[in-house]
Amino acid sequence: MVPRYLFLLTVPREAARYADLNHHGLLLRHIDYWTSLHAHQTVPEGLASVRVKVPTANVLTVPRLRDLVEAAR
Repeated sequence: MVPRYLFLLTVPREAARYADLNHHGLLLRHIDYWTSLHAHQTVPEGLASVRVKVPTANVLTVPRLRDLVEAAR
């Protein structure tokens, strides 16, 4: 099974200040969160949306992102 994750990005009002991309890499300046969708079913037919809780303890850090990528291999 392919892992499914939801990433919640907090973007400031001045979105241009949120991220920078250059030849060194991607820099995100605000906190981001993630959650696994492994235990969630697909959205049932006829529903437009489903509420998903994203724990604030699940801060997306560089080590965590690496762990998620490795777990998907």
